[in-house]
Formats: sequence, C-alpha cells, structure tokens
Amino acid sequence: MLFGNDRKLSRMKFSYKFSNLCGTVYKCGNVCYSADGTVLYSPVGNRISVFDLVNHTSYTLPFETRKNVSRICVSNNGRYMIAVDVDGKALFVNLKRRVVLYRFSFEGSVQDICFSPDDSLIAVAIGRKFQLWYTPTEQRHFAPLERFKETGQHFDTITCIHWSPDGKYLVTGSEDMNVRLFSVDRYRDFYTVTLTGHRSSVLGAYFSSDGKEVYSVCADGGVLEWKWSEVDNETWERMQRFIDRKLGYVKGDEEEEEKEKGDDDEKDDDDNNDDDNEEEDDDNNDDEKDDDEKDDDDDNNDDNEDDSDHNNTNNNNDNNDTTNTLPSSIYTHGHWSISARHSLEEHGMTVTSCDFNATAHLLVLGLSSGLFALYELPGFTRIHSLSISRNDVSSCVINRSGDWLAFGCASLGQLLVWEWQSETYVLKQQGHYYSINALEFSPDGAMVATGGDDGKVKLWSVSSGFCFVTFADHTAAVNDLCYVRGGHALLSASSDGTVRAYDLIRYRNFRTLTTPTPVQFTCVTCDA
Repeated sequence: MLFGNDRKLSRMKFSYKFSNLCGTVYKCGNVCYSADGTVLYSPVGNRISVFDLVNHTSYTLPFETRKNVSRICVSNNGRYMIAVDVDGKALFVNLKRRVVLYRFSFEGSVQDICFSPDDSLIAVAIGRKFQLWYTPTEQRHFAPLERFKETGQHFDTITCIHWSPDGKYLVTGSEDMNVRLFSVDRYRDFYTVTLTGHRSSVLGAYFSSDGKEVYSVCADGGVLEWKWSEVDNETWERMQRFIDRKLGYVKGDEEEEEKEKGDDDEKDDDDNNDDDNEEEDDDNNDDEKDDDEKDDDDDNNDDNEDDSDHNNTNNNNDNNDTTNTLPSSIYTHGHWSISARHSLEEHGMTVTSCDFNATAHLLVLGLSSGLFALYELPGFTRIHSLSISRNDVSSCVINRSGDWLAFGCASLGQLLVWEWQSETYVLKQQGHYYSINALEFSPDGAMVATGGDDGKVKLWSVSSGFCFVTFADHTAAVNDLCYVRGGHALLSASSDGTVRAYDLIRYRNFRTLTTPTPVQFTCVTCDA
C-alpha cells in the first residue's frame, strides 16, 4: 500500500521524452532534403531538426553528437542518414525508426560525404584524400563499416565530391584549384583525369545526367563546363603512347634505338657462332657412338625444361588474361576539354555555397552578400535571383524534383525554403542568433514565447515547432517575459529601459511603458 507522498510519486512521470528543439533552426553545416524532397534536415548544434514541408510540422531527432554537426547526408532510398561532427565522429541512423545503428570515427575532419546512387558505397572526403566505405546493413556486425579503398592525388584539402549517374566514377574538387576524375573499379584503359584551369578554390564539381559533361564552380564565381569528346584511332594511340611514356610503362625513342642496335649486334654474333658450330659438327660425328647414353640423358633433361617453360608460359598468359579481362571504361578514345567558361554578373562577390540538380539541369549559387542565383546548365542562363539576408549563405540545396531551394544562414540562424517557379516561401524560419534570456509558456500551453540578446521576442507553436511571429521593437536585450491572464497579451522587459505589451490577436505592440529616469529592466510580472 502507498500512503501520503508515496501515492503522489506513483502518479508522477519520470520517463520524459524529448520532442522538439525551439529557439533556433540552423547553426552550421549543410542542410539536405529527404529522398522524396518533402522533408528538410537541418543541423542545430549537436542535434538535427526535421521539417515536414507538406504537413507544416517539425521535430528533433532523439539523439545527439558530442560536438556540433558539420555534415549530414541521406541515402537515396530515404532509409538511412549519416551525421558527422566537427571531429569526424559519425552516427549511422535509421530514419524510419529514428535510432542510431552504429557509431564510428573517420579519424579526421570530414569536408563532404555522400552515398552512391545504389547506396552500396559511401564516399568521404578527408583532408587531401577521399575514402570509399561499404554501407552498413541492419544486421549486427563486429565491424559494420568496412573500408573499400582510399585514394587522393590532390595537393590540398578536398572540398567536394560527387558521384556519376552510374556510380562507377567520382569527381572531386579541391582547394588546389583542380578537379580530378576517379574510377571506383579498375579499368583497362582508364587513367585518373585532372581538369585544370580554375582561378580559385573549387567549391563544387558535378556530373551531368548523361555523364558526358562535368560542371565545376569556383569561389570567385567562375563556372567551367567540361565536355567529353572522342578522337580517331590514330590520335588515341598517340595519346596512349604519350601517357604510357609519362607513367614509365614504355621506353623512350632513344632507348628503343639502342635496343634495335643491340639486336643487330647480337645477330652478327649469332652468324659467327653458326660457322664455328659447323666445323665442330665434323669432329663430333666420330664420337656419336660414345655419346648415346649421354644424349638420352640430355633428351630427358630437355623434356623437363620444356615442361617448365610450358608452365611459365601458362602463368604469363594467365597474367595477361587478367589484364585483358578488365572491363573497358566508357571514357575511351577521347579526352576532356573546356567547352565554356562563365562568370557572375555581380563583381566583388564570392561564392559561399552551391548545388546542382542533374535531372533538372539547375545550378544554384549562394553568395557572400546574402544573394542567391539560379542558373540553367549548359549555357549558364540566369533564371532567378533573390536577396534573402545581408549575411553570406552558408548552405544551399535543391530537392530532387528541382522545385524547392533550401538555404541556411549560420550567422543569422536562418532557414528558408523557396519555390522559385511561383516565387513564394514554403518555409521561412529564423531563430535567435544570440543567447535566449527568457522563456514563457502561454496559459493554454499552445505557445512558447522566447526573448534573447538580439532584442527580439518570438512566438513558437508547441504542436508544430514553428516560429510564427517575431517582434523586433526592442533595441537591446530582452530579459524577461510574462503572459497576462487569459493569454491575449504578452509583456516583455528589456535593457533598453522599456516594457512593451504585445497584442496576441492582432500581433502588434500596442503599449510601451517607460520610467522618468533611464533604467534597465531585468524582470516583469502582471496580476491581471
């Protein structure tokens, strides 16, 4: 039996479940869409917020990393997510169940990460190299994440990595102002391709939908179009000889001439030896009877040598067959060249983020001035541009259908989703970009009011997690908040020496209270 306080404790709930994170919507890293393009994932510190753009709801995933999340990516089938913090500690998450399957470390700061088109491999850019990992399965393993290969050849940090449509090649961009093309598997006639000609660090490199073109974006606003073109057999053979000579697979012309000269000398020596052998044959005819047994032994030895030579020949043929049985690359009998070079119309601005949709042929650029520009490739035709803030655009992404553009501004804590065809906002959220000093629930519990050092008062919906009203009347930090009885008005006390009353029906500041002498208000309460 329970008595007194024990009975009260039995009715209390201690298993509280975290639901949503309010106060800010974006802090750092990249934002990304779900596989169907209707859900947006945004890093907020060491957590990840999820925004349902169709049902207008949001929630926060119930896990966290040790430090701030720097990179996130979602698989193409929409089942898994990888979240990596600034130290390279990663979480492999099942999005359907909202649970962490595996925790592992890449042992380095990750600049970019993405799944292959069939979700079988994961490409990770770490420093000057990139790694390929097999995608973990839902079955429990001692070492679920197995590395497939590691390569690089860049001279500076890799900034971006992108898969070809067939998942057989990757293109990487680096701060060394180069773009490199790699193959996942070995091919008989493929070599790593280096695309040069950029004037600043490369922020993005992307394949076209057919894989015959590569688009690279530089920090200075330059956009280069690279096109694959085939050549005739004679030109291709000359290119192959040049490449092989550079790689040391064949000898130069001088060495080949010396080899031919040496072969002629050996031929003359063989002719002289043949004449001497004819004279010796006459002397050996008299001794044939004495050497019968010896000849039999020599025949047996010759048979053994022939068998060994046959085995060696078979081994050599096997090695040649291994080389010859390698598949052929699609990039054969041709080369990459610059087909077009473009630049921004806005001078003095730098590109801070970019993304490309190969299906819709759309390229979006986020600039340091808070402006974004949407282009159609090839041709670099400007479709739309809009100024969304005064600070640089930290992250931008296009959904799979190419209808919605998502932008994140870290300095303002701002998150936007823009439908460029109708020129309307799908989502426009901005949290407090300074510390939150005050928080107050409404009497009915449906709203949460927050005030911060930025001088703003924001109203958040408890059910959806969205900020639906922002009051920016204060000129200094907001220190305290108070609802009046009934919840139809809100009071705020600020360091600017004012107490403001807000009408929560018309959403306006209808009264401002001050004192004869300047003071800083730290708290406020109301009895009505």
